[in-house]
Amino acid sequence: MKIYLYPNLDKTHCFEYTTATYERLHKNGAKLFMDTCYKRVFGKLDITFCSEDECVKQCDICLLYTSPSPRDR
Repeated sequence: MKIYLYPNLDKTHCFEYTTATYERLHKNGAKLFMDTCYKRVFGKLDITFCSEDECVKQCDICLLYTSPSPRDR
């Protein structure tokens, strides 16, 4: 499965939540994509960085990620 991760780094703890989500998805065999603008933040992870248009074309799912809802805590 190919998944486009689209985090909102303006949200509290978004880096930690996005990294945890990456780890779970990657562990289960997903191929992950992010816009190139996130490369400086998440560049050490095994993610394919490309333009937003290219990510949308290649992926099956888009995960728009901000932060957990209160019910997730």
